[in-house]
Amino acid sequence: MPTANSTLETLLTEHEVARLLKVSVATIRRRRLLNHPPTWIKIGASVRYTPESISAFLKSRPSGGGAGPNTGSPDGGNYFPQHL
Repeated sequence: MPTANSTLETLLTEHEVARLLKVSVATIRRRRLLNHPPTWIKIGASVRYTPESISAFLKSRPSGGGAGPNTGSPDGGNYFPQHL
C-alpha cells in the first residue's frame, strides 16, 4: 500500500503529463477547463495528476486500426468497397 509520501512524490505536473502524452500544455489545460479526463487534483493553486489517473485515461482511449460497426460512419465503418 503506498504511503502518503510516496504518493506525493509521484504526483505529476501538467508539464510532465503533456510530455508523457506528447501533447502541448495548452491541450492539457483545455481538457481540464472542459472537465475532460485525465482527472486532476488541486493543491492550493497547483494542479497535479496521479500516475493512476493517466493510466486510466490511456486505457479509456480507442486503440488499434480496426474500425468497428459503431464508428459513426455512414457505411458502418466499412471504408473499403466490396466491389470495384
